[in-house]
Amino acid sequence: MSSPSEYEKDILQQPDALSDPLHYALPAGLYELDVHSYDRIVLAGMGSSDYALIPVEHELIARGLPVWRVDAGRLLDMPQLITQNTLLWMTSQSGMSGEVVKVVEVTGESSLLHLDWNGFPVHVQLTGRIMAKPGETVALNIDPRHVHLFDKESGVRL
Repeated sequence: MSSPSEYEKDILQQPDALSDPLHYALPAGLYELDVHSYDRIVLAGMGSSDYALIPVEHELIARGLPVWRVDAGRLLDMPQLITQNTLLWMTSQSGMSGEVVKVVEVTGESSLLHLDWNGFPVHVQLTGRIMAKPGETVALNIDPRHVHLFDKESGVRL
């Protein structure tokens, strides 16, 4: 019998992806959040991340809070759903997102990808040669410990 394909491996990981969030410790700051101070709470995720929000949705509704659960991909179609007083709660079981490649630069031992992320330019430096072409969609798993942000006007690192 052949070994499972990448697609089959992803399917096999889904039960763990749904149950793993039950074991995560929430950041301490979330316990101080007054969810009653918002006029609505919008829960958003994609795929299994969206489904993982169902128990949260039920709990918040049981507490009498105004809750909408929306697939994250639909948020761009519904900008009026997000107001000044909305708590936007987004979940990602994988931390991965699809980005459109604009330019690939191979610079010796690394590659620099220039991407479009929902209309925003993103530049990613990766070790090794990346076999992506302009116009392709790539999935990124971003480790926030390695993110560097820069001021748009001055170029100074934030």
